[in-house]
Amino acid sequence: MGCSFTTCRGNAVELDGAGSWRIAQGEVAATVDTGRGIVLSAASVKCIVEGNYIALNNGGLLVHGTDHIVANNLLDAGIGDAADIELAGLACKINGNKCLSTVNADSIREVDAANFNYIVANMVQGTITKIGGGSVISAEQFYY
Repeated sequence: MGCSFTTCRGNAVELDGAGSWRIAQGEVAATVDTGRGIVLSAASVKCIVEGNYIALNNGGLLVHGTDHIVANNLLDAGIGDAADIELAGLACKINGNKCLSTVNADSIREVDAANFNYIVANMVQGTITKIGGGSVISAEQFYY
């Protein structure tokens, strides 16, 4: 991507039913308090979200769908009550992200029917919460 989506109304970037897309090296911010930075819909599959700076949103990423990779993003959502990464998807890998928001107690949070996700080697200021019995939070998380 390599683009700047910083004056968007609502969700700054929303992939609805996308398959095999990559969102990389961008700057993302919504202009309203209720907007998310990046949203992957329930019908989305095999998307990669990597190396983005995601700030000033009500939650940086909302990840539905299956088989996504979310890696090496800098998240500073900071508005509203959503976590930096809210994960409602299945079989996703969340790895190497730095979550700076302190508005919510959770930096990374599984929601809805999330399951079979692998959450590894993230730097977070809040907690990481899983609900899926098949999901794994590795011991290599860095809390600061």
